Amino acid sequence: MGTVPNTFASMPTGNVPASDLDANFAALAGISGSPVTGHVALFGSSNNLTDGGAPGTIPRSYLAGYTLSNDGTTPNTVLDVGAGMATDSTNTVLITTSNTFFGSTGGSWVAGAGSSATPVNKMGVGLTIAASTWYYVFAIINGGSADVYFDTSVTAANAPAGTTAFRCIGAFQTDSSAHILPFIQSGRRFSFAQVQVLTNGTSGTAASVNTSLPSIATACFGSVQVIGTSASSNAGVLGYVGPTAALVQTYRFDLNDTLSASNITEYQSTAPFGPLNLQSSITIFYEVNVQSSGTTAKMNIWISGFEF
Repeated sequence: MGTVPNTFASMPTGNVPASDLDANFAALAGISGSPVTGHVALFGSSNNLTDGGAPGTIPRSYLAGYTLSNDGTTPNTVLDVGAGMATDSTNTVLITTSNTFFGSTGGSWVAGAGSSATPVNKMGVGLTIAASTWYYVFAIINGGSADVYFDTSVTAANAPAGTTAFRCIGAFQTDSSAHILPFIQSGRRFSFAQVQVLTNGTSGTAASVNTSLPSIATACFGSVQVIGTSASSNAGVLGYVGPTAALVQTYRFDLNDTLSASNITEYQSTAPFGPLNLQSSITIFYEVNVQSSGTTAKMNIWISGFEF
């Protein structure tokens, strides 16, 4: 046949040979240049897409891969950043890496991926690793090549000189010794050892609680404990957690215990919650109320992860 007809009306009867389809694939798809292997369906008619290329028809805010993890050899000071693909913060540039980057918190940014044995420093301009601090991880285009770096600024205010595009791809927190805290990332969810953000709260109306999460967090999850203290064997407590004061009753927690043992005066109930959507800040709200006479009520809240 030689060429594939470009209209249904001109199609011959029978099947089109696969060899003709292969030979004319680029013309059928409307692709010029050499498309990136495996991504034709996403890119549609965009031209050859390499690091820093125009994203064509990729959805806004596209992010795939770039999974973060504590390094297996040096987890306290090295962060592994898996291969990934993302549109930049302006949705005009595609940032793509095909290998894992091994980023150290030990010094100022140096270009390159490194290895577990020889990690590469990835701190932003003027930054040194600090204790009890959230750091944002960015995929960037620098000097025409894709790379990563760490910043205290969610807007990449301390990006390495020569950075022409950036996208925040996650965050990590340091402990009191400026070590990277252990965490697990699955998709856009980060999980870590639970952190108590409210201790013995007693507010009977909606009151705010700082979750101490990074500002990229759009939802959080954790657990709530409601406590009733009573001189009798009955303790009735009703607690709530929500994203705003008006929506504080998003999650409800009941405690209604009746125990015969006369030496027991405190009753507790603990349950998980989440994901709880966060609004314009990283604040949630709680409320705890007495349901039985002679009872005092209080609430504890722990956060064990976030989504972004």
